[in-house]
Amino acid sequence: MAMFNRSYNPLDDLRDVFDTAAQKTYEAFENSKEYVERAKLRNELNDKYRQLGKAEFEYAVGETDDTDTIDALVAEIRELRDAYVNICKMLRRSEAPVCQRCGKQNIQGNSYCSNCGARLYTD
Repeated sequence: MAMFNRSYNPLDDLRDVFDTAAQKTYEAFENSKEYVERAKLRNELNDKYRQLGKAEFEYAVGETDDTDTIDALVAEIRELRDAYVNICKMLRRSEAPVCQRCGKQNIQGNSYCSNCGARLYTD
């Protein structure tokens, strides 16, 4: 009867599986927050572009002479665009990069291709 190990508990294996699944779910949730933030920034940026277009049109047809509003919108768009570009760069870096020279899929965090040595990011 030595082949039966009474200290082995299959529930321990099941707990490990659930713990691993919970950790992966948490990581996916954390990554999705950045994707949601990017979508919010894109929507806000599009709204500011719409507002700017309307203000420019009204200025062009002589309905208003509010260049201060136009200048303020341009400044807001610059800020939002910079934030959007930065989050896009961060998200791109969090994905496994593909070498533009040889096409090899590299592991996350590599700056240079593990196959040909080419630089993976050019910013």
